[in-house]
Amino acid sequence: MSHYLITGAQGGSTAGANAPNRIEINAFVKIKDQFSLYIQALTEMFNESQTTSTSHFGIGGIHGLPFVQWEGAGGTHPIQGSGWGGYCTHGSVLFPTWHRPYVALYEQVMQSHALKIAEKYQVNKDSWRTAAQNLRAPYWDWAANTVPPPEVISLQTVSIITFDGTARTVPNPLYQYTFHPIDKSFPSPYSSWKTTIRHPDDPNSPNATTDVQALIVDLKSIQGDITSSTYNLLTRVHTWPAFSNHTPGDGGSSSNSLEAVHDEIHSYVGGQMGDPAVAGLDPIFFLHHANVDRMLSLWAAVNPGVWITRGPAEGGTWTISGNAAVDGNTSLTPFWNTQAGFWVSSGTTTTAGLHYTYPEFNGLNMNDTAAVQRAIANYINQQYGGSGSASFGSTGPALSFLAQQPAAGGAPAPAAQGATPVAAAVSAIKSAAEEIRHPFASRGGHPHTAESGEHGRGGPNVVHDWTARIHFKKFELGQSFTVLVFLGEVPDDPSRWRTCPSFVGAHVAFVNSAADQCGNCREQADVVSEGFVHLNSAIADRSGLSSYEPNVVIPYLRSGLHWRIQATDRTAIAVERLPSLEVTISQITLTQEPGSVFPTNGEPQYHHHITYGRPGGYVFESAAAILPYLEHPQTGVTSQFCASLARRLRCYVAAGYPERLEPHEMEKRTMDDGSVVDVVGANSAVIYAPDGTCAAHYRKFHLYPTDKPWAKPGPGFASFNLPPPLNTVTLGICMDLNPQSPWTIDGGPYELADHCQKTGSNMLILLNAWLDSEEQQDCEVDISTLNYWATLLRPLWYRKGDDGSNGKDSEPRGISEDTETVVVVCNRSGVENGATFAGSSALFRLWPSVGKPLLQENMGRRQEGVCVWTT
Repeated sequence: MSHYLITGAQGGSTAGANAPNRIEINAFVKIKDQFSLYIQALTEMFNESQTTSTSHFGIGGIHGLPFVQWEGAGGTHPIQGSGWGGYCTHGSVLFPTWHRPYVALYEQVMQSHALKIAEKYQVNKDSWRTAAQNLRAPYWDWAANTVPPPEVISLQTVSIITFDGTARTVPNPLYQYTFHPIDKSFPSPYSSWKTTIRHPDDPNSPNATTDVQALIVDLKSIQGDITSSTYNLLTRVHTWPAFSNHTPGDGGSSSNSLEAVHDEIHSYVGGQMGDPAVAGLDPIFFLHHANVDRMLSLWAAVNPGVWITRGPAEGGTWTISGNAAVDGNTSLTPFWNTQAGFWVSSGTTTTAGLHYTYPEFNGLNMNDTAAVQRAIANYINQQYGGSGSASFGSTGPALSFLAQQPAAGGAPAPAAQGATPVAAAVSAIKSAAEEIRHPFASRGGHPHTAESGEHGRGGPNVVHDWTARIHFKKFELGQSFTVLVFLGEVPDDPSRWRTCPSFVGAHVAFVNSAADQCGNCREQADVVSEGFVHLNSAIADRSGLSSYEPNVVIPYLRSGLHWRIQATDRTAIAVERLPSLEVTISQITLTQEPGSVFPTNGEPQYHHHITYGRPGGYVFESAAAILPYLEHPQTGVTSQFCASLARRLRCYVAAGYPERLEPHEMEKRTMDDGSVVDVVGANSAVIYAPDGTCAAHYRKFHLYPTDKPWAKPGPGFASFNLPPPLNTVTLGICMDLNPQSPWTIDGGPYELADHCQKTGSNMLILLNAWLDSEEQQDCEVDISTLNYWATLLRPLWYRKGDDGSNGKDSEPRGISEDTETVVVVCNRSGVENGATFAGSSALFRLWPSVGKPLLQENMGRRQEGVCVWTT
């Protein structure tokens, strides 16, 4: 059979461009000749039989339902292992490039009708021919204006110029599409809706209609979020996995992907647009996706040379298996570019091959990559980088708010000349500690200091950027839904959530409602979606704060940050129904050097304590929650830091970290409630030697309840033989100190202490996150916790016979009564979501011959810092 080839629209020209412009819809509706041709061409496509492949229904159905073969691409049924019955590639690296020939197909068919219509004009025929040749699909720039013009969103009829040159009012095809007939594949409620509907007044009613005013109000409410997300997408995301799709990829961003921004528009328009199975049938779909394609062009211009990378298919399509890998040479089915083959992503790097371009590129020499990059970067700053987005293109008061002064104290002072070796060591360790940039560093660490260049001296402009990162399992609820973020009081009525003053932004799950027709969707149940809501603008507008410094912002977010889940019908969904939800606050330092157009990103610091313990907060309740933070032994960021610090200071360095298991070690675990979880990591610790090599590695043996949903226990306690003066060293992590069976002070068991005794350990290092006892709050040290630790170490200091016993031990001993065991306890301090940690890090010296524990050194329960203790 002969296939319909996607060549793009033909002919026409725009001054200063290598192909005719697509035009923004607000400007397009004012160009009477092109708008008149466009309306008539769409009407022709709407009126064609729905079985015709190039009708509006035939092209719109490529995206999802009715899940049929298009133009002979693929088989007559979805490929084996596909989790999606349509051709569209959501959640994968193909998302931007697949939609490029898709919109070009719609544009090509629309223009072909317009060319024929132009021939029917009885006056100024040549000008109408020219208008038809120049006609391209308009785009809706939602980043600049989330509310389309009335010709798209509210007018059921429009005025056009007819063949005799007079004006006439005709039905408006942009307002809705009328099914003829309603396709039998449609699930409820679409099976009862005679037309496409946006923001339905009664989403579950067969008689639902578009609530235009509510739609306008909703779209206005997200302008700040959409503009901010778009600006940050275009200026801060520089890798293809992070740019292209909403599946967590390479960790290269703290900003939304193109697909995540796209999802939010779909959700807010609502109706069929809120469901990927039927979204392509709403006429606004192609206005929306023309702008998605424009964003691809803008981003590619400021990131020259960056294009599609290899990645997972994430569920697959009609022709791509769900477990396949895709890349720049994967066929973008069903878009034929020859009778024997399809478009591929590597062939879509420019729009010229499909015969269109965008106004931002007019007058630019497309062969001068650097000039194009500068011009488009300046355009992005001017168009989307206003003060509301907290960009560095801002001027006036907004910039003075962003340009922060150094925090009190600043950087640590250098050691004074003639300082003692101990003082010099302390200074060196403190300096090294300030250089830690680790996802967990913010948990109890000092806030990073942001500072601006001195006025008039051309120094860098620096700002802390605060973002709510949202993760959830995309298919967990079996429907589309939205996670909304607020700063301030949240109304009880969910219909007011999106328009209330405290609403900041949202992340959307754009989910197929026809999952029963592609049963493999259930096999994709663990696919995670990632999105971000930028908070700086809302903090500036609503908080009354004068700085983005962590010590100012964190208390505000702890009390004011909230989130809710909402279905597409605007009803509330209990947060507990989405157990995979994780809302985490990240802070990134953005720096703009003099003369640069965009800021550069620092490493993200995750302030998990802001949301810890709340439903949807940071608690690592599952493998999916912990997975982004797991590290490989020796090559992970913690190991690399320890190795570097050990070499630098010529000392041994111990630290805990979340270890990523090798695939063969991963397993299933049945929890007490009968649920089955994936064990993907271990709660681990390392010691690095002065030469930077790994001297010890240990996995926590006694798991705490919060470890069990994801962590594998070690095989047992472990001791390591290190060079003198350390000798035999045992590592332990928090819960390892607690007994795992019924315990008495006389009978124990004292598992960890007994292990140290039997192995003759000279040192025990405990890496703890012990909670405060809440006793003797007026005391600077948590005495109760110190006593508890000492009690659990009893075999290392208790001498038999002091209580009248015969002084004989029933167990063999590896340590003599004259052997000292040094116990170093490093314990967290501070408060995390109402949970207060004991601090009180300590150094114990223990001898059985002494008969009591000796507490040589300790820190305060609220003290953070670096100490040097000599034994």
